Amino acid sequence: MTKPFQIAEVEAVVRRALEHRRLRLENRHYVTHLEQLVEERTRRMRETVIGVIASLGLALEAKDDFTHDHSRRVAVLAEALGSELGLSEQQRADLRLAGLLHDIGKIGVREAVLHKPGALTEAEYRHIKLHPELGARILAPLPELSHIIPMIRHHHERWDGQGYPDGLAGEAIPYGARILAVADAYVAMRENRPYRRAMTQEWALAEVRVNARRQFDMHVVAALLALAERGDLDRLDREFPQDLLDGLNGLVA
Repeated sequence: MTKPFQIAEVEAVVRRALEHRRLRLENRHYVTHLEQLVEERTRRMRETVIGVIASLGLALEAKDDFTHDHSRRVAVLAEALGSELGLSEQQRADLRLAGLLHDIGKIGVREAVLHKPGALTEAEYRHIKLHPELGARILAPLPELSHIIPMIRHHHERWDGQGYPDGLAGEAIPYGARILAVADAYVAMRENRPYRRAMTQEWALAEVRVNARRQFDMHVVAALLALAERGDLDRLDREFPQDLLDGLNGLVA
C-alpha cells in the first residue's frame, strides 16, 4: 500500500538539504579564508626573513666589504655546483642562502685579525676559526633558516676529519657544507688577499683537484671541474648578479 504523499515531509527534506548546502558553503568559505590568512602570514614571514638576511649582509659589509663580496661569489658558485650535481630548485636556493651567510660569523672576529696583511699567529688562527660556530649562533633564533645552519657551521670541515669546528669526516659532513667548502676554497684562491695575489683559474683548480678526498668531497670537485671544462666558471664571473636575494622570496622555508 502506497504511503500518502505529505507536503510537510517534502518541505522538511528540502529545508534540510538547503541547510546542509548552506553549511557546506560556509565551511568552504571559512577554509578559504583560513588558507588566505595562512598564505598572507607566510608571505610576511618570508619577507621578514629576506629582510633579516639583507640586514646581516649589510652588517657584514660595514665591517668587512671584502668578506661581503666573497660571500656573494661563494653563493653564486655553490648554486651552480648544486645545479651540476642535480639538486632541486629548493636545494639550490638553500645553497645560495647558505653561501651568502656562510661567513656571517666573521662579524664577531676582530678587524685586526680579518685585515692582517701577514700570517696569523696561533692565537689569531684559533680566534678566526670560531666564525662558523658564531655564524650558527647568530642564525639560531631564526627557525626559518634552521635548515641551512648545519651548512654554515660545517663549511670548514674536511673530508679526512681534520677540519673544524667538530672534526666531522666524509659523509658525516652535511652535503651542503661539502659543496660550500669547495666553492669557498676555490673563490678564496681566485681572490687577492692582503698576504698574496689571486691564483689563476688553472692553479686554483689544480689545488682543489689535488685535495679531493683529503679536504674535499671528490664528487663536488668533479662538478667544479665540469663547470670549468664548459667555461661556466668564466661565465659566472662575467654575469655576476647584483642582487642575490632576487627570487628567494617563496623559496625560504
